[in-house]
Amino acid sequence: MKKALKRILIILLVLVLLIAGSLALMTTALQDEVGGAIIAEINKQITSELTVEKVELTVFSSFPNASADLRGVLLMDNRDGVLLEADKLAFRMSLLSLLGKKILIKSIAAQNGALTIELDRRGNPNYGIFRPSDDKDPSDRIIDLESATFRNIDLIYSDESKNTVLYALLRNASFAGAFSTEKFSLNSRADIISRFAEKDGLRYLAGKSIRYDARVAVNLREKEYTMENVVLEIEANRFTVDGKVEIWKDGPYFDLRLDADQGSVASVIQFLPETYQAALGDFRSSGKFFFNTAIKGLYSPRLDPGVQAEFRLEDGRIESPRLSNPLQDVSFSAKFNNGKFRDRQGAVFAIEDFKGYFNRELMELKLRVENLEDPLIDFQFDGVVPMNSVYGLFGNPGISGGAGEVEIKNLSVAGLYEDMLTPSRIGRVKIGGELEFAAAALVINGEQMMLDRGSIKLEDNLLTFSDIKLDGAGSDILLEGTAFNVLPALFADSLNTSEAALEFRARLQSANLDINRLLALTAVTADSNKVGRETFDSLKVEQNLYRERISRLLEGAFDARIARFNYGKIEGANFSGKLELAGNELLILGAADAMQGAFDLDGKITLEGKPYLRARLKAKNVDITEFFRQCDDFGQTMLQSKHIKGRLDAQFAIYAYWDETGAFLDDQLRVLGDINISNGELNRFEMLENFSTFVNMNDLRQIRFNRLQNYLSVRGRTLTLPAMFIQSNALNLTVSGEHSFDNQFRYNVKVNAGQVLADRLKSHDAGLAPKKAKQNGWFNLYYTIFGDTGNYQYRSDRRQVRADLEQSLERRRAIESALASEFGAFSSVREPEGWGDAE
Repeated sequence: MKKALKRILIILLVLVLLIAGSLALMTTALQDEVGGAIIAEINKQITSELTVEKVELTVFSSFPNASADLRGVLLMDNRDGVLLEADKLAFRMSLLSLLGKKILIKSIAAQNGALTIELDRRGNPNYGIFRPSDDKDPSDRIIDLESATFRNIDLIYSDESKNTVLYALLRNASFAGAFSTEKFSLNSRADIISRFAEKDGLRYLAGKSIRYDARVAVNLREKEYTMENVVLEIEANRFTVDGKVEIWKDGPYFDLRLDADQGSVASVIQFLPETYQAALGDFRSSGKFFFNTAIKGLYSPRLDPGVQAEFRLEDGRIESPRLSNPLQDVSFSAKFNNGKFRDRQGAVFAIEDFKGYFNRELMELKLRVENLEDPLIDFQFDGVVPMNSVYGLFGNPGISGGAGEVEIKNLSVAGLYEDMLTPSRIGRVKIGGELEFAAAALVINGEQMMLDRGSIKLEDNLLTFSDIKLDGAGSDILLEGTAFNVLPALFADSLNTSEAALEFRARLQSANLDINRLLALTAVTADSNKVGRETFDSLKVEQNLYRERISRLLEGAFDARIARFNYGKIEGANFSGKLELAGNELLILGAADAMQGAFDLDGKITLEGKPYLRARLKAKNVDITEFFRQCDDFGQTMLQSKHIKGRLDAQFAIYAYWDETGAFLDDQLRVLGDINISNGELNRFEMLENFSTFVNMNDLRQIRFNRLQNYLSVRGRTLTLPAMFIQSNALNLTVSGEHSFDNQFRYNVKVNAGQVLADRLKSHDAGLAPKKAKQNGWFNLYYTIFGDTGNYQYRSDRRQVRADLEQSLERRRAIESALASEFGAFSSVREPEGWGDAE
């Protein structure tokens, strides 16, 4: 028994090997013949050309069928372009038919390629490459398909007559049916990734997953396709499709319905253009939802089918990550149809009777849009908006909370959208309504900014804001005024192609303005250590561009009255002036009390991608101790507020620059100044104590001078002081020099040594009377003081110091000339007569 079984197994093994060997030999022998027959048959039926790199015939991977794999396939269209390209085009056939007179192909599969379908302005397709049927006997055909499969095939479809483009990836699509018969049931499934669909410049279904499972009754004689059981899924939304499609002479005729009774608002948003989805794509809903669409009519180069769509929500709830509380008890119906002539001009979209509740506060709106080519809009809104629910909709990561309410009363906008964009035509738009603020607040970068009271009224193109009180960030602001062209400015594109400008005139009053905290409201909040320096800087660039875009839309003036203000350590009071915005320029004209004196400011800030400032500042009778203290001693440690006293009168011309991230460019800062210090004192100024060899130490510890007058300039991060004469109780000297922002300095000093030595014999003058300016001091000494604030040296250098003092006179004249162009003519700063070198 065992021997018989062993013999049977050996015989079977031999048979298998013989069959496998025979099949291998057969495929090798028939490979070129079968491939050539397939290519020849296809080329008989087309007017273009099919080319193939190579043919592979196999039976093992497709047993009991044989497979002819065409590699490197190119099928040309009727425009000398490529209709189909594929890495592999596989034809499956009966294994036994390889041994007969005729090969019978039952299925085809395309893999890794692209199918390009194009229709020109007249609707002529690029796939018109098939020859008319010769109605030959079906028994003579070698291709008798029962199924077709596409895997990883890019589908590119464009219809120039409809201004439509579709780009999708067929990840896996299958079609099965008795294609050789006139009537059959087509079963098809597909898994598709929609790259995008574009219609009239608007992009839809970008990156969406689309699946369907369909059974369609096909009647080739009547050219009818009847939907028997079709389910379409777009992302997580499921639709049933009923009806039929007929192929007419001028194109397909549709009579279809799409229905969903378990959808959501999100399912409708999937069909909106990509630009709208960015604003609405994260909204979700629950409740009783109904979606119905009817598509009926001929699709041809000159005509679209009629489309009627309706979706309704009852007892609904709308949520979004940007809403801290959901909108509840929502009900509305929305309808769309493309009109009698089935085009964009006749299209109508309407939202009727929208109602919902935020924290039991009712909101109602209506919207009707006619003619999508030139939209006519009728919008109405009424309700209370709680800020703690909607603050996330502002899209600003710095806004982290809200409180209070904004009541919107009878807001209405009616007119052509194009008129809303254009300042010269905005008068044709009917606008009305009122906004009232009841402790409405936003938390911005940790500060709560509250609109404590006030109202905004809209009446056509006039906006009036009354008694608006803003509190927060250590500040209070009261605003009143008017504005025009609100809608053109609000709807302006990034390039402001309509040249819109919000024209305004307003009054601003404040009891206290903390400029530091207010500026912090607009600071970029991302942590550069977490997001990276490059990303952090890009956020700041984006913010500056946004500010520039906003500033270009504003044109008007604020009359400002500010009782108290602070910026850094600078504290001021009684500011009175004007802030004017024109284009991207901010003009500041005003006067204020500060540092126990007064200041006048005349400045212009250009708010471009790289902002810059040009300003004229006048100081009158300012306490110089406070001037140094509130200016942080100008970033140096040698001469500080504790060292100096006196009254300052000065004029400064300031030119400052920032880069696109908002960083101050101190290397480009330029300042020209004319300074006068009267009744001044230097107390315990360490650098001068090195003259104690010549001067009484008590005189050096408290140096009093009647007047110090000079010019100064800042350029390239360096402060330059031209030669100036200092007449004091301790000694008389002339000083010039340079002091960098890094506290590296070099000063040149000329001292009347004879006068100093003569006075050295005298006792300390408690009255601190200044020395006389005179020549008869026998001789002058010349010193260079150089180094930094922590380590500096003295060196006697008569020739170099005298040369530098001479050059300093030229620098002084240049500064004087530049200041004269800003402020008018000046009296030159000169040393007193009698002060010079004794030869």
